[in-house]
Amino acid sequence: MNRILISYEDPAMKEKAPRALVKKVLNGTFRQLGCKDIEVSCSFVSDESIRSLNKQFRYIDESTDVLSFVSHDADEDVAFPGEEGEPDSLGDIVISLESLKNNAEYFSIQFEEELCRVLIHGCLHLIGEDHASNDPEEGMLRHQETLLNMLKGGQF
Repeated sequence: MNRILISYEDPAMKEKAPRALVKKVLNGTFRQLGCKDIEVSCSFVSDESIRSLNKQFRYIDESTDVLSFVSHDADEDVAFPGEEGEPDSLGDIVISLESLKNNAEYFSIQFEEELCRVLIHGCLHLIGEDHASNDPEEGMLRHQETLLNMLKGGQF
C-alpha cells in the first residue's frame, strides 16, 4: 500500500489542491507505472518558497511550477528499502500553486487539469524520467500526457 504525505504551506491551499484529488492522481499514476508499496511526500508552497528551493538545488533564481527530489541516487545499484513492512520512499514533490495557476491561465486550461499534469510530471521524475526541454515531443512529456489522458478517461 502506498503512503502519500501531503502538506500545505498555507491552509488555504487545501481548497485549490484537495487531498482526495492529490491522492487519487498520485496513487493512480504510480499504479499505472507499476510502483507499489512506496512513500511520497507532496508539498504545496508559495512562489517565494519554490523559488528559494529552485535557487538552492538547481541554481536557477526563479519560481517554477514543480520540483521533484528523489530519495535515492538513480546511479545506485540498490535502492535502500524502508523498514520491513514500511513503504520505500521515492522522494518529494513540491508544487507552487501560484505558478501552476499562471500556467493554466497562459495555456487557457482548467486549474485542476494543470494540477493533475504537474502531479504526474513529479511522479515521472521520481521514477527517473527526465526531459531536456519543454518540447511536447520529448519522451517524458509525451508519457505525461498519455497518463493525463488516461486519468481524464477514467482509467485511474
